[in-house]
Amino acid sequence: MLLRFLGEAGIYHPDRDAIKFTALSGGDALDCFVTRSALEVIGCTAADSPQALAERFQRNRALIELAATVKYQRSPAGSIIELEAGDLQDLSQDLTRGLTPSRPSKTFDMEG
Repeated sequence: MLLRFLGEAGIYHPDRDAIKFTALSGGDALDCFVTRSALEVIGCTAADSPQALAERFQRNRALIELAATVKYQRSPAGSIIELEAGDLQDLSQDLTRGLTPSRPSKTFDMEG
């Protein structure tokens, strides 16, 4: 099942050290979190402020949404998707090997 992502800005959650965004699956809302470690894969550092994390999230939103979709398709149970470093590393490797993203009209800012 495909996810539909709401266009709201990502919100930093200090208890998870992650940016939260929302996806819809059918009629169900799913809380999605992209952790600092995942954002470090695409250029953040351990010293970056919450604002810097949110900005990196926005610049790489298409890639992050694709990673959330892939993770959800692999394990659709539950109402939370938490993206960690390995999720983005795996997806980045797949994209580097030339696999076509599911939304080719989007661009991926892998360098920052």
